[in-house]
Amino acid sequence: TDFELLCQSELSPNDHRWLDLYIRACEKRRGIRLQPLLRKSRKIVFTKHYNIGGSHYAYTEAQSDAQDERTFVPGSALCVLEMDGNYGSVITLIDDPDGVIRDPDVSFDGRRILFAWKKSDRHDDYHLYEMEIETGKVRQLTFGLGFADYEGAYLPNDDIIFNSTRCVQIVDCWKTEVSNLYTCERNGKYLRRLSFDQVHTNFPTVLDDGRVIYTRWDYNDRGQIYPQPLFQMNPDGTGQTEFYGNNSWFPTTILHARGIGGTQKVLAVISGHHCHQRGKLAII
Repeated sequence: TDFELLCQSELSPNDHRWLDLYIRACEKRRGIRLQPLLRKSRKIVFTKHYNIGGSHYAYTEAQSDAQDERTFVPGSALCVLEMDGNYGSVITLIDDPDGVIRDPDVSFDGRRILFAWKKSDRHDDYHLYEMEIETGKVRQLTFGLGFADYEGAYLPNDDIIFNSTRCVQIVDCWKTEVSNLYTCERNGKYLRRLSFDQVHTNFPTVLDDGRVIYTRWDYNDRGQIYPQPLFQMNPDGTGQTEFYGNNSWFPTTILHARGIGGTQKVLAVISGHHCHQRGKLAII
């Protein structure tokens, strides 16, 4: 092998051929690691924006113009990563130096991208938009100043589920707006509320069997810190019940859950209450 030949040559450790061999080995390792992903898809839709964070209880800060605009940082893009073998190239679909684009979701047929877009700090709030991938045409689906619509996802019946501050509530122990789950038809019509919760519901995603899984801050008749478990419901809002952790003291908060295809498992971030949205990856 090349490694054995280099060893036999008694080269100096500083010889560039050692580094060349290491780089070739890394490229081969990278190709092996990427194969399972590339067999499924060679394109990934993503957004570029500032680190949208805040702890779970305050994560709606800077969502609308009601308060805390100081955390809003303009400059964003909607992009596609196209993989060609071991490496990829980025195609920019929308570049917005003044606003923020977030929460992209690709339709089941792969023809449309749903996303949330706030075009300016003071004169707009997050609303849902949809792009036709083939033509690049973009249309706005939801409207209304003073409310933020975001974290949208396509449902199996072609409707949309999303988070919104339209419920006009605030967190019991803080000043941030409450988000609850809403739904509408794909054209934005017949907007209706699905969850009627005291404080936040967030991060809705669709599992393989059509159920919607999300994080629910279960504040009712409890302390405010620990009960932020995973909940589930049917796409029409019926059958809202726990998925995991509704009577647990650990983990404190379960965030950003995603179903693992072909299983009854989800991947999620386990975190704390008074901390940013980061932690340890866990399979539930």
